[in-house]
Amino acid sequence: RPPRSTLLPYTTLFRSIIQHEQRIKSKLITTIDNEKINKNQLITTHQEELENVTIEKSQITEELERKNNDLLMATTYMIKTNEKLAEISTNFKSIASKLQKTSSLNGEIYQTIEAIEKLSSKDTWDNFRSKFVDVHPNFFKNLNERCPGLTQNEMKLAAMISMNLSSKDIAKITLQQHNSINVARYRLRKKLNMESDEQLIGFLLQL
Repeated sequence: RPPRSTLLPYTTLFRSIIQHEQRIKSKLITTIDNEKINKNQLITTHQEELENVTIEKSQITEELERKNNDLLMATTYMIKTNEKLAEISTNFKSIASKLQKTSSLNGEIYQTIEAIEKLSSKDTWDNFRSKFVDVHPNFFKNLNERCPGLTQNEMKLAAMISMNLSSKDIAKITLQQHNSINVARYRLRKKLNMESDEQLIGFLLQL
């Protein structure tokens, strides 16, 4: 058996190795724990970001739906209002037709009807455009870029067609004759080289 004094250096060295190994293991465990914490923090942050994006997307969708409903309600209101206005105009014209053509009252009635229709048409379009742009902010800009030769009336008509409104409803909104709107739709379609109304509506919905 070797003397104790001979084994002492080896024992000390062995202890040193074990202690060094323990320190390495401790550091490794600490590093792994830190990586787990960082990974969990990263996952938590990512989840929070995803939740924020989902909430923001939901809010945008709800806001867009609200604006779209506002546009539909405003359009329906304009149609109903202008229906009543057309009825009043017809009644006034009926009264005027019974008066003598030389009567000053006759001329005043027609002037009043014309003024009301002109004012109503402008107010109706301003209201419609405001609601429409809220839902489709780039429509007129994109349409003008794709088709720079369109008139203001054709731009108005294109906006209403993009909502899939019938010629009858557009006529009520613009206070024009149904046939006039059909002719305007046909001319717009030809100007844009579209063969059908379905093709025209599909094109306008992409703007």
